[in-house]
Amino acid sequence: MLREAADRERNLNIPVLRNLSLKPGHVLFFQGAVAALLYLLIYAPLLPGLVRDWYEHDNFSYGFLIPFISIYLLWQKREILRNTPVSASSWGTLSLLAAVVIGLTGKVMGDSFTLRLSMILALGGLAHLLL
Repeated sequence: MLREAADRERNLNIPVLRNLSLKPGHVLFFQGAVAALLYLLIYAPLLPGLVRDWYEHDNFSYGFLIPFISIYLLWQKREILRNTPVSASSWGTLSLLAAVVIGLTGKVMGDSFTLRLSMILALGGLAHLLL
């Protein structure tokens, strides 16, 4: 039966991808890119209101510094992070699910704080899941 399929394959000139393997770094990059894209698609509508609050309220103006401080801290620890073995945890699914439930609850209630909390928790859940 397998031989018949192989014969049909040769007769039809259908290209077959054999031994298609991705390096672990490529798989991790692809997973991270997909996760980042989905994260942005889900939480992007929250960003204009968040930035507006940072701009209009003096108490929240430090929000503009958070991305830069985070990037600086990651840069400072880049050697440690580079040498840390990457091993995904299925427990990250649980933390990501909790963030999604909190986000859906906030959406139903119309509470921007709960949605923003969900955004931060989902970021941690994704890191836990993928790394």
